[in-house]
Amino acid sequence: MSQKILAMSNIHKSFGSLEVLKGVHLNIYSGEVMALMGENGAGKSTLIKILAGIEFLNEGEIILHDSKYKPTSVLDSEKQGIVVIHQELNLFDELNVLDNVFFGNELMKNALEIDYNKQIESLNEIFKVLNISIPYDTLVKDLSIGQKQLIEITKALRKKAKILVMDEPTSALSEDEIENIFAVIETLKKQGTAIVYISHRMQEIYRICDKVTILRDGAYFGEHLLKDLSEDKLIELMVGREVTDPFPYLKVEDQKEWLKVENLNSDFVRDVSFTLKRGEILGVGGLMGSGRTSLAHLLYGTSPIKSGSIHLDGKKISITHPEDALKHNIVYVSEDRKGNGLWLDFSIGKNITMSALNLFVNKMGKIDNLRESNAINEFMKLTGVKASDSEITVSSLSGGNQQKVAIARALLLGPIVLILDEPTRGIDIGARREIYTLINEFKRKGVAVILISSDMPELLSLSDRVLVMSEGKMTGILDYEEKSPENIMKLAVNIKE
Repeated sequence: MSQKILAMSNIHKSFGSLEVLKGVHLNIYSGEVMALMGENGAGKSTLIKILAGIEFLNEGEIILHDSKYKPTSVLDSEKQGIVVIHQELNLFDELNVLDNVFFGNELMKNALEIDYNKQIESLNEIFKVLNISIPYDTLVKDLSIGQKQLIEITKALRKKAKILVMDEPTSALSEDEIENIFAVIETLKKQGTAIVYISHRMQEIYRICDKVTILRDGAYFGEHLLKDLSEDKLIELMVGREVTDPFPYLKVEDQKEWLKVENLNSDFVRDVSFTLKRGEILGVGGLMGSGRTSLAHLLYGTSPIKSGSIHLDGKKISITHPEDALKHNIVYVSEDRKGNGLWLDFSIGKNITMSALNLFVNKMGKIDNLRESNAINEFMKLTGVKASDSEITVSSLSGGNQQKVAIARALLLGPIVLILDEPTRGIDIGARREIYTLINEFKRKGVAVILISSDMPELLSLSDRVLVMSEGKMTGILDYEEKSPENIMKLAVNIKE
C-alpha cells in the first residue's frame, strides 16, 4: 500500500491584493503518480513553486516524512529529494549536453579537476534507461524542443529524486519519446518514487496516473481516484461547467483556391506540393522532426527556399524574409511562444502591436496612442485575453492567455493565410475550446489556415484535409473522408501499402 510522504494543507498565497491560492491541499504518495489538474491560471504552477522553494506560502503548512517542511530555495528542496521539471526549459544553449546535465553537480577527480569520463559513464547509464541516443558533446542549441525536454528529465533523474514533479513533460515529444518517458515513470513508481504529473492530455492522465487533485480558480476541488472518475466529470470539475463538443468542425462551402505550393525544397524539406483554399483548414501532421515546422518556416521566410514555387491568388510570389510573407498577408504563430513567439517582459499591448506599429503612425510620423490603445482593446476582446489591464507583462499570464496574445498579434496583421504551429500545446481544455472557436471564426471569414499539430483529435476534428510529413518529405494528403489516426500514422512512418 502506498504511503503518504508529503502533505500540503490549507495553502494560501497572494501577490499583493490578488489571491492566487485559497486553502489548497495536495497529497503525494510513494510509488504513485498524482495528477495535478486545472485550467491555466488555476494555481498549479504557484503551488508547485511553493513546494520547490521558489515562492513562499502566506498561510498553511507542509509535512514531509512526518516533519514540518518549509523550503527556502530550490537547492533546499532538492536536498530533500524534491525535484521539479518545469514547463519552461532551464538549459544553457551554448553548453553541450554533458555540461548541462552535470552543471552545478560535477563529478570531480579532485578539488580542481572534473572527472569527465565518470560523467560520460553516468550519463550513458541514464540514457540507456531512457532509450536516448543524443551525443553527449552536442550543443543544446542544436537540439529539438523534444530532445531538450529529455535532457531536463535526465537532469532530474540524476538527482535521484524521491518526489518528482513533471510539468507538461511530453508536450513537445514524439510518440516514441512519450512511450520512453512512460516506461521510465513505471520504473520510478516500482522504486517507490512519488510523482506529481501536470498535463492537459487526458489520455496520458488516465494511462499513467493513479489519483488526481483538482484546482479551480485557486481553490481545491478534491482528490479523486481516477478509476472512479469519468473524463467528462473530470473536465466538469476542472472548468466548473459541462464542456461539450470540444473539437467543433465547421464546414465551409468550397472557396477560391488561394495558395499553391509546388515542389518546395530546402535543406530540411523535400518536394512538397499542395493547394489551400480560402476558408479551408489544412492540417499538417507527422512525428517530431518530420519537417512540419520547417515547412512553416519556408512559407514564412525564416528559412531559405532552394527550389520550388509559391503562388498566391494565381500569382507567383517570392518569400525570402518574414517581411515578404507579411506583405502578402501570410502570418505565422510559432510553436515556441516563449522562445520566439512573444516578448515575455513586454506588456500585452506592446506584444499585440509590436509587429504592426506602422498601422498607427499619424501624418506627423508619430504613433497615434489612442488608435493603438483602441486596437489593443479590440483584439484582446476578440481573442478573449483574460487580464485586468493591457499593461500587464505577458510573462505573468497563463499559457492559454499567452497563446491568445500571440494570436491577437497575428490577427492585427490581417492574415489571408494563417499558419498556426501547435496552437494549443500546454493549454487547458477550457482555453482550447476558446481557441478552436477562434480558428473556426477565421475559417468562416475566409482565412486560409495551415494547422500544424501533434494532437491527433485536434488535427482530425478541425481540419478539412491533412497533409502528412515524414523525414522532410510529404508522404500524402488525406481528404476529409480519408483522415483517421491509422491513415495518418501510416503516412507519418511512411508505410507503403
